[in-house]
Amino acid sequence: MRYWWVNQNQAYRHEVQGGYLWSPKRNANGARNPFYESMRGGRARRARNGFLNSGLKIAIAAAILMVATTTISFNRQCLAHLAAKSQIAAEERQRPQAARQILLAWQSARQVRKWVAITAVHARPAGFDCAYSSGCAMNVEVSNGSKTDLSAVTIGVAYVPINNSVCPPSYAEQHTLEVKVPPGNTRRTTIFGIDKALSELRVCMKVIDVQIADK
Repeated sequence: MRYWWVNQNQAYRHEVQGGYLWSPKRNANGARNPFYESMRGGRARRARNGFLNSGLKIAIAAAILMVATTTISFNRQCLAHLAAKSQIAAEERQRPQAARQILLAWQSARQVRKWVAITAVHARPAGFDCAYSSGCAMNVEVSNGSKTDLSAVTIGVAYVPINNSVCPPSYAEQHTLEVKVPPGNTRRTTIFGIDKALSELRVCMKVIDVQIADK
């Protein structure tokens, strides 16, 4: 097994991101350095140990980069290569974030549309049909005063005495009506299984939620 120790320090992050190992060819005085020379024997796709901030790191070298420089700084060619690599890496990191921002903006706009639709949609009882053995059927009319196509509407239902003109602030009983209501239209649907005794009471209704039709 062939391996060697590399004190990368300032070059570590550039090399890991770029997928290569780097070192000068000569010492600052122009003399050959056996440690630099050993880099010539490297082979791609070998795991190498790197020393950074007194800690052991593992990097995979996709290529060996030898540059003609006599100082610890990179030459212009190497700097340009690193800048390009860093730019590509930055763009790759930004893509998921940009996609997430677009998704959040879309969800936010859709939520606003839903809220506006809820305030503009109304439901009211349209009579009972108690000719069923399982109970009564209550007809419901849904009017869409919004500019949004709806595929379903969730309503809260409460029953109060006939002489009671005040509806409750909350609705424990809720029904989701699978009815498509275009903007400016009214559609009728039916809720089955209503107790006959409830048909003799006053019915209060409130739109709780809506489902926007996907186009």
